Amino acid sequence: MLRTFERAGLEPSPFHTFRHFWTKMMFEAGNDPATIQKVGRWRDVETMLKYCYTTKSQEREAVGKLTGHLKTTAKILPSRQYNGNASKSTKTGGTVSS
Repeated sequence: MLRTFERAGLEPSPFHTFRHFWTKMMFEAGNDPATIQKVGRWRDVETMLKYCYTTKSQEREAVGKLTGHLKTTAKILPSRQYNGNASKSTKTGGTVSS
């Protein structure tokens, strides 16, 4: 590994510094945790996740994706409107007409 750093013109770093960097880059490239775990040869995903850190911009992007997904889903789901004459569910699963 020392030769790799030298060829790249970088100061040598401990192996785990590289492992943290590699894991973060794999996540940023869009790879799923199970794949990263297998390629990185971790025994379990929980251990692998100790090597990965997120940035504030990644967290905002993730929340933005969820917000966009929810907006899209809300447009395609039928809306449920209650009017006074609709049937109501009972606790036993039957219906009672108003």
